Amino acid sequence: MVLSMHIMSLSIISHRTEDMYLRVIQGFKDILCDLFPHVSFNPKYLMTDAEHAERTALVSIFPEADPLMCYFHVIKASKDKLSGNKHRDVMLKDITSLHMSQSQQEFDCKWTTVFNHWMVTCTEFALYFKKQWVEGEFKEWKIFNSSPGCATTTNSLESFNATLKKCFTDRKRYKVGKCIAFIISSVISFIFFVWQNKVKTIITNYTLFHCYKCIGVLCHLLLNQFIHHESLNRKHGRKPFMLKRAPTREVLYKVRELEDDNRYLITKDGVGTYLVENLVKDCCYVVDVKQSTCGCPAYAKWGYCKHIVYFLQKYNLSSSLIKTTRKFVNRGNTKKAKVGRVRHANSAMNRL
Repeated sequence: MVLSMHIMSLSIISHRTEDMYLRVIQGFKDILCDLFPHVSFNPKYLMTDAEHAERTALVSIFPEADPLMCYFHVIKASKDKLSGNKHRDVMLKDITSLHMSQSQQEFDCKWTTVFNHWMVTCTEFALYFKKQWVEGEFKEWKIFNSSPGCATTTNSLESFNATLKKCFTDRKRYKVGKCIAFIISSVISFIFFVWQNKVKTIITNYTLFHCYKCIGVLCHLLLNQFIHHESLNRKHGRKPFMLKRAPTREVLYKVRELEDDNRYLITKDGVGTYLVENLVKDCCYVVDVKQSTCGCPAYAKWGYCKHIVYFLQKYNLSSSLIKTTRKFVNRGNTKKAKVGRVRHANSAMNRL
């Protein structure tokens, strides 16, 4: 489904243990093999928060996938640790700078400088961050750990969970058996009521023994109908899940900076290849227009940058042509719009 986040499984567990995660994930993998025997399910990346049991189970079942750590949870944990610290804002900017490292060598260089500074201003936090996020198990939160444009957080899934909690459970906790019964009676009934003319399958004999089959059908319905339509921001009509980021108004505004000859020097290096030199920051990036790639940190983070958009506009091309290898997605805006908020921009050519 274009411009949607693809949810393949919903699992309800009673304990967050490695054995429980192994049973759920292996069961999901077996179901895929039964339903689609001709498809080989081999994910490239596995992103989790800082939960050892979940990561261990995923890595053991998908050993060829690269584990990733959600950057949002790194920042959130750091903010909690730095609560009340007068150097909090500066240290959070240091973490962002570390996150934007494009190689392990660049990260090591930045980390040495940052760590020495932190040891003076906040020794306790410096030792915590080093143990937890630099030398610990969950250290794959930098942009060079994944492909350019790949999601760096699990915010899309958290947003989906929040939708279910807000619309159906009213943020109340249920035991496993009661939760399954609640989903069957409320969520599925709601979907059938809204899409009764489109749903062909009649689900019967709901029992705990058929739990996986029920959840599988539920996932299919949630994916194709409920998530695509009912999880929209109903007041503002915006889709909360996007397959690929569109250049924002801020990026499109920064494109104009490249027209300043006092700040940028642009030279052609080959067929469709350009060198963009920032005279102020004394750095140079290679931009490949045909492959829509760039060597700047912004491209490694978002999968596009002002340099690419600039050349797309120059050659009268649309930003929808930006190529990306993202496997999962970040959410767009699902919150109530504030005065002066910048909306997600359209294709680059729509702004010319």
